[in-house]
Amino acid sequence: PASVKGKPCRRKIREKLLKCYSKVIDVARGLHYFPVQHSTSTNARADVDFAAMCNLASLATEYECAPIILQNDTHRQEHNDVFGRIVRSSCDQELNLTILGREFVIPPRSTFLLSNLCQITPLYNYTACNGKYDLIVIDPPWENRSAIRGRKYEWLPTERLPELSIQRLAAKGALVAVWVTNKRKLTMFIRQKLFPKWNICYQAEWHWLKFTTGGDLIHEMDSVHKKPYEVVVIGRYMETSSDSSDSTPPPKRICLESSDSNLKTDSEFGGDQFTEPESGIRNSDYSYSPPNDVEFCTEKRPIRESSSHEEPVHPEIIKNFVFACVASQAHSQKPYLGDILDKYCTKQGRKLELFARNLLPGWTSWGNEVLLFQVPRESTDYCVYKKHRGIAK
Repeated sequence: PASVKGKPCRRKIREKLLKCYSKVIDVARGLHYFPVQHSTSTNARADVDFAAMCNLASLATEYECAPIILQNDTHRQEHNDVFGRIVRSSCDQELNLTILGREFVIPPRSTFLLSNLCQITPLYNYTACNGKYDLIVIDPPWENRSAIRGRKYEWLPTERLPELSIQRLAAKGALVAVWVTNKRKLTMFIRQKLFPKWNICYQAEWHWLKFTTGGDLIHEMDSVHKKPYEVVVIGRYMETSSDSSDSTPPPKRICLESSDSNLKTDSEFGGDQFTEPESGIRNSDYSYSPPNDVEFCTEKRPIRESSSHEEPVHPEIIKNFVFACVASQAHSQKPYLGDILDKYCTKQGRKLELFARNLLPGWTSWGNEVLLFQVPRESTDYCVYKKHRGIAK
Protein backbone atom coordinates (compact mmCIF):
# COMPACT_ATOMS: atom_id res chain seq x y z
CA PRO A 1 0.00 0.00 0.00
CA ALA A 2 1.04 3.57 -0.70
CA SER A 3 0.78 4.44 2.98
CA VAL A 4 3.35 1.77 3.79
CA LYS A 5 5.70 2.32 0.86
CA GLY A 6 5.86 6.02 1.64
CA LYS A 7 7.20 5.45 5.11
CA PRO A 8 10.58 3.66 5.19
CA CYS A 9 10.61 3.24 8.95
CA ARG A 10 7.14 1.72 9.06
CA ARG A 11 8.08 -0.53 6.12
CA LYS A 12 11.08 -1.84 8.05
CA ILE A 13 8.90 -2.56 11.04
CA ARG A 14 6.35 -4.32 8.82
CA GLU A 15 8.99 -6.54 7.17
CA LYS A 16 10.56 -7.45 10.49
CA LEU A 17 7.30 -8.31 12.18
CA LEU A 18 6.06 -10.42 9.26
CA LYS A 19 9.34 -12.36 9.34
CA CYS A 20 9.02 -12.94 13.06
CA TYR A 21 5.37 -13.92 12.68
CA SER A 22 6.30 -16.60 10.14
CA LYS A 23 8.93 -18.07 12.47
CA VAL A 24 6.68 -18.03 15.51
CA ILE A 25 3.87 -19.76 13.62
CA ASP A 26 6.19 -22.48 12.29
CA VAL A 27 7.47 -23.27 15.77
CA ALA A 28 4.11 -22.96 17.51
CA ARG A 29 2.33 -25.26 15.06
CA GLY A 30 5.15 -27.78 15.32
CA LEU A 31 4.45 -27.82 19.03
CA HIS A 32 0.69 -27.99 18.48
CA TYR A 33 0.23 -24.73 20.32
CA PHE A 34 -2.47 -23.41 17.99
CA PRO A 35 -5.33 -23.38 18.24
CA VAL A 36 -5.14 -22.39 21.87
CA GLN A 37 -7.41 -24.71 23.82
CA HIS A 38 -7.52 -22.80 27.08
CA SER A 39 -9.48 -19.62 27.42
CA THR A 40 -7.64 -16.32 27.06
CA SER A 41 -7.56 -13.69 29.72
CA THR A 42 -11.12 -12.60 30.33
CA ASN A 43 -10.62 -11.01 33.67
CA ALA A 44 -13.72 -9.55 35.14
CA ARG A 45 -13.66 -5.81 35.51
CA ALA A 46 -14.66 -4.01 38.61
CA ASP A 47 -18.02 -2.29 38.22
CA VAL A 48 -16.69 0.82 39.92
CA ASP A 49 -15.94 4.10 38.14
CA PHE A 50 -12.53 4.48 39.76
CA ALA A 51 -11.55 7.48 37.62
CA ALA A 52 -14.58 9.44 38.76
CA MET A 53 -14.04 8.41 42.36
CA CYS A 54 -10.41 9.57 42.20
CA ASN A 55 -11.45 12.91 40.74
CA LEU A 56 -13.93 13.35 43.55
CA ALA A 57 -11.40 12.32 46.19
CA SER A 58 -8.86 14.85 44.89
CA LEU A 59 -11.34 17.62 45.57
CA ALA A 60 -12.02 16.48 49.10
CA THR A 61 -8.50 15.65 50.30
CA GLU A 62 -6.80 18.48 52.16
CA TYR A 63 -3.90 16.56 53.67
CA GLU A 64 -1.94 13.35 53.11
CA CYS A 65 -3.07 10.37 55.14
CA ALA A 66 -0.70 7.80 56.57
CA PRO A 67 -0.28 4.61 54.50
CA ILE A 68 -2.48 1.61 55.14
CA ILE A 69 -0.49 -1.53 55.90
CA LEU A 70 -2.44 -4.76 55.41
CA GLN A 71 -1.34 -7.34 57.92
CA ASN A 72 -1.44 -11.12 58.18
CA ASP A 73 -4.10 -11.03 60.84
CA THR A 74 -6.96 -12.06 58.57
CA HIS A 75 -7.47 -13.17 54.94
CA ARG A 76 -10.35 -10.74 54.41
CA GLN A 77 -10.13 -7.08 55.31
CA GLU A 78 -12.27 -4.04 54.68
CA HIS A 79 -11.38 -0.40 54.20
CA ASN A 80 -13.03 2.39 52.22
CA ASP A 81 -10.62 5.28 52.66
CA VAL A 82 -8.06 4.12 50.06
CA PHE A 83 -8.33 6.91 47.48
CA GLY A 84 -5.19 9.06 47.34
CA ARG A 85 -3.57 6.90 49.99
CA ILE A 86 -0.71 4.39 49.86
CA VAL A 87 -1.88 0.83 50.57
CA ARG A 88 0.76 -1.85 51.14
CA SER A 89 0.39 -5.55 51.81
CA SER A 90 2.96 -7.02 54.15
CA CYS A 91 1.50 -10.50 53.64
CA ASP A 92 3.29 -13.39 51.94
CA GLN A 93 0.01 -14.59 50.48
CA GLU A 94 -2.81 -12.83 48.68
CA LEU A 95 -5.70 -11.41 50.62
CA ASN A 96 -9.11 -10.01 49.83
CA LEU A 97 -9.79 -6.35 50.49
CA THR A 98 -13.33 -5.03 50.53
CA ILE A 99 -13.76 -1.45 49.29
CA LEU A 100 -17.17 0.19 49.06
CA GLY A 101 -18.82 -3.20 49.28
CA ARG A 102 -16.74 -4.71 46.42
CA GLU A 103 -14.07 -7.34 46.93
CA PHE A 104 -10.58 -7.05 45.40
CA VAL A 105 -7.64 -9.46 45.40
CA ILE A 106 -4.41 -7.98 46.73
CA PRO A 107 -1.24 -9.90 45.66
CA PRO A 108 1.52 -10.70 48.15
CA ARG A 109 3.88 -7.87 49.08
CA SER A 110 2.22 -5.44 46.65
CA THR A 111 1.76 -1.71 47.11
CA PHE A 112 -0.66 0.59 45.33
CA LEU A 113 -1.88 4.16 45.16
CA LEU A 114 -5.35 4.67 43.72
CA SER A 115 -5.39 8.30 42.55
CA ASN A 116 -5.32 10.63 39.57
CA LEU A 117 -2.27 12.59 38.42
CA CYS A 118 -2.91 15.62 40.58
CA GLN A 119 -2.92 13.41 43.68
CA ILE A 120 0.31 11.46 43.07
CA THR A 121 2.32 13.17 45.82
CA PRO A 122 1.86 10.29 48.30
CA LEU A 123 3.78 8.07 45.85
CA TYR A 124 6.66 10.56 45.73
CA ASN A 125 6.77 10.74 49.50
CA TYR A 126 6.53 6.97 49.91
CA THR A 127 9.44 6.58 47.44
CA ALA A 128 11.55 9.12 49.33
CA CYS A 129 11.13 7.10 52.52
CA ASN A 130 11.41 3.58 51.08
CA GLY A 131 13.79 3.90 48.10
CA LYS A 132 13.59 4.67 44.38
CA TYR A 133 12.71 2.16 41.66
CA ASP A 134 15.06 0.20 39.37
CA LEU A 135 12.38 -0.74 36.84
CA ILE A 136 9.50 1.53 35.85
CA VAL A 137 6.85 0.42 33.35
CA ILE A 138 4.54 3.17 32.09
CA ASP A 139 1.30 2.49 30.19
CA PRO A 140 -0.21 5.93 29.53
CA PRO A 141 -3.88 6.19 28.57
CA TRP A 142 -3.05 7.66 25.13
CA GLU A 143 -5.69 9.76 23.45
CA ASN A 144 -7.19 7.94 20.45
CA ARG A 145 -10.46 7.82 18.52
CA SER A 146 -11.42 4.44 19.92
CA ALA A 147 -11.03 5.57 23.51
CA ILE A 148 -12.98 8.77 22.92
CA ARG A 149 -15.74 7.12 20.88
CA GLY A 150 -16.18 4.10 23.14
CA ARG A 151 -15.42 5.87 26.40
CA LYS A 152 -13.30 2.85 27.34
CA TYR A 153 -11.04 4.82 29.63
CA GLU A 154 -10.23 8.33 30.70
CA TRP A 155 -7.40 9.38 28.36
CA LEU A 156 -4.57 11.74 29.23
CA PRO A 157 -3.50 14.60 26.92
CA THR A 158 0.05 14.00 25.67
CA GLU A 159 1.24 17.36 26.95
CA ARG A 160 0.47 16.34 30.52
CA LEU A 161 2.84 13.35 30.64
CA PRO A 162 5.89 15.50 31.52
CA GLU A 163 4.05 16.37 34.73
CA LEU A 164 5.20 13.00 36.07
CA SER A 165 8.30 13.63 38.14
CA ILE A 166 10.32 10.58 37.10
CA GLN A 167 13.35 12.09 38.84
CA ARG A 168 11.62 11.52 42.15
CA LEU A 169 10.84 7.88 41.34
CA ALA A 170 13.76 6.46 39.31
CA ALA A 171 16.97 5.16 40.83
CA LYS A 172 20.30 5.77 39.10
CA GLY A 173 20.43 3.64 35.93
CA ALA A 174 16.79 2.63 36.28
CA LEU A 175 15.20 0.97 33.26
CA VAL A 176 12.12 2.83 32.02
CA ALA A 177 9.74 1.14 29.55
CA VAL A 178 6.86 3.08 28.01
CA TRP A 179 3.99 1.37 26.22
CA VAL A 180 2.78 3.26 23.13
CA THR A 181 0.30 2.62 20.32
CA ASN A 182 1.58 1.99 16.78
CA LYS A 183 1.33 5.69 15.90
CA ARG A 184 4.88 6.67 14.94
CA LYS A 185 4.21 10.22 16.04
CA LEU A 186 3.82 9.10 19.64
CA THR A 187 6.97 6.97 19.54
CA MET A 188 9.00 9.95 18.33
CA PHE A 189 7.41 12.15 20.97
CA ILE A 190 8.73 9.80 23.64
CA ARG A 191 12.22 9.57 22.12
CA GLN A 192 12.70 13.22 21.23
CA LYS A 193 10.75 15.10 23.88
CA LEU A 194 9.61 13.02 26.81
CA PHE A 195 12.80 11.06 27.46
CA PRO A 196 15.06 14.16 27.31
CA LYS A 197 12.68 15.93 29.66
CA TRP A 198 13.01 13.07 32.12
CA ASN A 199 16.82 12.69 31.73
CA ILE A 200 16.29 9.28 30.14
CA CYS A 201 18.74 7.95 27.52
CA TYR A 202 16.94 6.05 24.74
CA GLN A 203 18.00 2.39 24.46
CA ALA A 204 15.63 0.31 22.34
CA GLU A 205 12.27 -0.05 20.63
CA TRP A 206 10.49 -3.36 21.10
CA HIS A 207 7.30 -4.66 19.50
CA TRP A 208 4.49 -6.76 20.87
CA LEU A 209 2.93 -8.92 18.11
CA LYS A 210 -0.65 -9.83 18.94
CA PHE A 211 -2.24 -13.16 18.01
CA THR A 212 -5.72 -14.64 18.04
CA THR A 213 -6.29 -18.02 19.67
CA GLY A 214 -6.16 -19.56 16.17
CA GLY A 215 -2.67 -18.23 15.49
CA ASP A 216 -3.63 -15.37 13.18
CA LEU A 217 -2.68 -11.74 13.65
CA ILE A 218 -5.51 -9.90 15.34
CA HIS A 219 -5.53 -7.32 12.50
CA GLU A 220 -4.07 -7.23 8.99
CA MET A 221 -0.54 -5.85 9.00
CA ASP A 222 -1.49 -3.37 6.25
CA SER A 223 -4.73 -2.26 7.84
CA VAL A 224 -5.16 1.51 7.70
CA HIS A 225 -7.07 1.77 10.96
CA LYS A 226 -5.57 -0.85 13.29
CA LYS A 227 -2.27 -2.70 13.45
CA PRO A 228 -1.56 -6.10 15.07
CA TYR A 229 1.23 -4.75 17.23
CA GLU A 230 2.11 -2.22 19.86
CA VAL A 231 5.41 -0.61 20.78
CA VAL A 232 7.52 -0.45 23.93
CA VAL A 233 10.09 2.35 24.03
CA ILE A 234 12.91 1.64 26.50
CA GLY A 235 15.50 3.92 28.06
CA ARG A 236 17.71 4.36 31.11
CA TYR A 237 17.42 7.09 33.64
CA MET A 238 20.58 9.18 33.88
CA GLU A 239 20.77 10.81 37.26
CA THR A 240 22.00 14.41 37.23
CA SER A 241 23.78 16.25 40.01
CA SER A 242 20.62 18.20 40.80
CA ASP A 243 18.70 14.96 41.27
CA SER A 244 21.08 13.71 43.93
CA SER A 245 21.64 17.02 45.69
CA ASP A 246 20.27 17.84 49.08
CA SER A 247 18.80 21.20 48.03
CA THR A 248 15.31 19.82 48.50
CA PRO A 249 14.78 18.30 51.91
CA PRO A 250 13.09 14.90 52.01
CA PRO A 251 9.49 14.78 53.17
CA LYS A 252 8.71 14.03 56.72
CA ARG A 253 8.91 10.33 57.37
CA ILE A 254 5.49 8.81 57.78
CA CYS A 255 4.90 6.55 60.72
CA LEU A 256 3.63 3.10 59.78
CA GLU A 257 2.38 2.09 63.17
CA SER A 258 -0.93 0.31 63.30
CA SER A 259 -4.17 2.22 63.63
CA ASP A 260 -6.13 -0.92 64.38
CA SER A 261 -5.70 -4.68 64.34
CA ASN A 262 -5.81 -5.03 60.54
CA LEU A 263 -4.51 -1.77 59.06
CA LYS A 264 -1.23 0.07 59.30
CA THR A 265 -0.48 3.21 59.08
CA ASP A 266 14.04 2.37 20.63
CA SER A 267 17.06 2.69 14.13
CA GLU A 268 17.78 -0.52 12.91
CA PHE A 269 15.62 -3.53 12.64
CA GLY A 270 18.15 -6.31 12.23
CA GLY A 271 18.36 -9.40 14.33
CA ASP A 272 15.63 -11.89 14.66
CA GLN A 273 15.38 -12.57 18.31
CA PHE A 274 12.03 -13.32 19.58
CA THR A 275 10.34 -15.33 23.45
CA GLU A 276 7.82 -18.25 23.42
CA PRO A 277 5.22 -18.22 26.14
CA GLU A 278 5.88 -20.64 28.91
CA SER A 279 2.28 -21.73 28.82
CA GLY A 280 2.46 -22.26 25.02
CA ILE A 281 4.85 -25.21 25.20
CA ARG A 282 2.63 -28.20 25.70
CA ASN A 283 3.00 -31.89 24.82
CA SER A 284 6.55 -31.87 26.13
CA ASP A 285 7.10 -35.40 24.79
CA TYR A 286 6.39 -34.34 21.19
CA SER A 287 9.55 -34.92 19.10
CA TYR A 288 10.04 -31.56 17.43
CA SER A 289 13.28 -29.62 17.03
CA PRO A 290 12.97 -25.88 16.51
CA PRO A 291 15.30 -24.01 14.11
CA ASN A 292 18.77 -23.16 15.36
CA ASP A 293 17.97 -19.45 15.51
CA VAL A 294 15.07 -20.01 17.86
CA GLU A 295 15.76 -20.27 21.55
CA PHE A 296 13.27 -21.11 24.23
CA CYS A 297 13.61 -19.92 27.78
CA THR A 298 12.11 -22.31 30.27
CA GLU A 299 14.36 -22.11 33.27
CA LYS A 300 13.87 -19.75 36.15
CA ARG A 301 16.74 -17.40 36.94
CA PRO A 302 18.04 -17.76 40.49
CA ILE A 303 17.71 -14.84 42.82
CA ARG A 304 21.16 -13.36 43.43
CA GLU A 305 22.28 -11.23 46.27
CA SER A 306 23.39 -7.69 45.54
CA SER A 307 25.24 -5.01 47.42
CA SER A 308 23.77 -1.56 47.82
CA HIS A 309 27.33 -0.17 47.45
CA GLU A 310 27.88 -1.66 43.98
CA GLU A 311 27.77 0.69 40.97
CA PRO A 312 24.91 -0.57 38.77
CA VAL A 313 26.25 -2.51 35.76
CA HIS A 314 23.68 -3.76 33.28
CA PRO A 315 23.88 -5.95 30.14
CA GLU A 316 23.24 -4.24 26.80
CA ILE A 317 19.59 -4.21 25.85
CA ILE A 318 18.53 -6.02 22.66
CA LYS A 319 17.71 -3.19 20.26
CA ASN A 320 15.05 -4.89 18.17
CA PHE A 321 13.11 -7.40 20.18
CA VAL A 322 9.75 -8.88 19.22
CA PHE A 323 7.62 -10.73 21.71
CA ALA A 324 4.35 -12.40 20.81
CA CYS A 325 1.34 -13.77 22.59
CA VAL A 326 -2.40 -14.21 22.37
CA ALA A 327 -3.95 -10.85 23.12
CA SER A 328 -6.26 -10.43 26.04
CA GLN A 329 -9.92 -9.83 25.35
CA ALA A 330 -9.84 -7.01 27.87
CA HIS A 331 -9.29 -3.62 26.27
CA SER A 332 -5.74 -2.26 26.56
CA GLN A 333 -4.57 -5.04 28.87
CA LYS A 334 -0.85 -5.66 28.28
CA PRO A 335 1.32 -8.76 28.77
CA TYR A 336 3.60 -8.88 31.78
CA LEU A 337 7.10 -7.54 30.96
CA GLY A 338 8.80 -8.14 34.27
CA ASP A 339 10.40 -11.46 33.37
CA ILE A 340 11.87 -10.08 30.11
CA LEU A 341 13.15 -6.81 31.52
CA ASP A 342 14.44 -8.27 34.76
CA LYS A 343 17.91 -9.20 33.42
CA TYR A 344 18.53 -5.61 32.37
CA CYS A 345 17.81 -4.24 35.81
CA THR A 346 19.56 -4.03 39.14
CA LYS A 347 19.51 -7.33 41.00
CA GLN A 348 16.50 -7.65 43.22
CA GLY A 349 15.52 -4.11 42.28
CA ARG A 350 12.36 -2.30 43.20
CA LYS A 351 9.64 -2.22 40.51
CA LEU A 352 6.93 0.30 39.71
CA GLU A 353 4.09 0.48 37.19
CA LEU A 354 2.50 3.82 36.36
CA PHE A 355 -1.05 4.05 34.97
CA ALA A 356 -1.48 0.45 36.10
CA ARG A 357 -4.80 -1.41 35.85
CA ASN A 358 -3.83 -4.34 38.00
CA LEU A 359 -1.48 -5.24 40.83
CA LEU A 360 1.61 -7.47 40.80
CA PRO A 361 3.37 -9.28 43.66
CA GLY A 362 6.27 -7.25 44.98
CA TRP A 363 5.51 -4.29 42.72
CA THR A 364 4.25 -0.80 43.46
CA SER A 365 1.37 0.24 41.19
CA TRP A 366 -0.20 3.66 40.65
CA GLY A 367 -3.16 4.83 38.60
CA ASN A 368 -6.78 5.85 38.77
CA GLU A 369 -7.88 2.32 37.76
CA VAL A 370 -5.23 0.36 39.59
CA LEU A 371 -7.74 -2.18 40.94
CA LEU A 372 -9.72 -2.61 37.69
CA PHE A 373 -8.71 -6.24 37.06
CA GLN A 374 -8.34 -7.34 40.66
CA VAL A 375 -11.86 -8.75 40.89
CA PRO A 376 -12.01 -12.32 42.24
CA ARG A 377 -13.31 -15.10 39.97
CA GLU A 378 -14.45 -18.61 40.69
CA SER A 379 -11.56 -19.98 38.63
CA THR A 380 -8.18 -20.21 40.29
CA ASP A 381 -6.58 -18.13 37.49
CA TYR A 382 -8.63 -15.04 38.16
CA CYS A 383 -5.76 -12.63 38.72
CA VAL A 384 -3.78 -10.93 35.99
CA TYR A 385 -0.52 -11.66 37.75
CA LYS A 386 -1.28 -15.40 37.63
CA LYS A 387 -1.58 -15.42 33.82
CA HIS A 388 1.26 -17.02 31.81
CA ARG A 389 1.56 -14.91 28.69
CA GLY A 390 3.54 -14.90 25.66
CA ILE A 391 6.83 -14.33 24.75
CA ALA A 392 9.15 -15.39 21.89
CA LYS A 393 12.91 -14.88 22.31
